[in-house]
Amino acid sequence: MIERWGGKSFARPLGWAVPICSKPNPGIADLERLAGVAHLRPFYRYGNHAIHGGPRAAAIQRIDIDGEPHRTPGATVYADSAETGHGAIILLQQVNASILGELRRGDGIDTDSVVALGSLNQLVDRCGAAFGVAADTARNRGWFSHGPDD
Repeated sequence: MIERWGGKSFARPLGWAVPICSKPNPGIADLERLAGVAHLRPFYRYGNHAIHGGPRAAAIQRIDIDGEPHRTPGATVYADSAETGHGAIILLQQVNASILGELRRGDGIDTDSVVALGSLNQLVDRCGAAFGVAADTARNRGWFSHGPDD
């Protein structure tokens, strides 16, 4: 695979993107720009605060319980977990659609690819519903301090 698709750069993280990014070390932000979804970057970064530690995460994940400050183990807004998860799978689907669009420019597009993309669209919808149910369940169990309309 390394020899076929780009030499040593292919072996690095995101090395598969070197030919389309025209950069030796592309990052996720480069791929987002190419896919035309760079405007969603702030949502991606905000979603990461509930997952990764750090001073910003500690500040965001604070709630008051009976007047005492506590740090939550995850997102403090009931929908954050649903929006972050659904947003991630939407982004993955947008990358798939962009790749299919590139194939369309050449002779590489086929019926199977189009059907697969349509199937993945259904997966995105189903995941959105499942993430919503999970967020509702978490809220109903008291894992979040407020509801969807707060």
